[in-house]
Amino acid sequence: MTPTPYLFFRGACREAMTFYAETLGGRITQLMSCSDVPPGEFDVPTGKADWIMHSAIEFDRGQLMGADDIMGGTPDMQGVSVAVSLPTVEEGGRVFDALADGGEVHLKYGRTFWSPGFGMLRDRFGIRWMVTTDELPD
Repeated sequence: MTPTPYLFFRGACREAMTFYAETLGGRITQLMSCSDVPPGEFDVPTGKADWIMHSAIEFDRGQLMGADDIMGGTPDMQGVSVAVSLPTVEEGGRVFDALADGGEVHLKYGRTFWSPGFGMLRDRFGIRWMVTTDELPD
């Protein structure tokens, strides 16, 4: 079994998933908008034809999925963070800085007693992240 985070957005899924694929080195393998729905299959709310109903990014070691909250009602993300581990401290810092741009840093990326590189943030799309490195502390 491989758990996969499924993220919800309010109209920003396409932008967010494109950004995550570029920042994290993944490849978008699925990007279906509401306008792709065959007539009569699903009632798309007015003004949401360009919203994303499903998307997926593939990485060497996993995947990330997401969609826009087409029907509404999804609460803000609380009690969970997407955790990513990068091969080096430097790569972790690069990813952290990119994700933090326009967001809110909760714990600045840097050395901790358990890792030479770790940080926490909420990105500009409202998603919480924990960024660390595969490297071990000295």
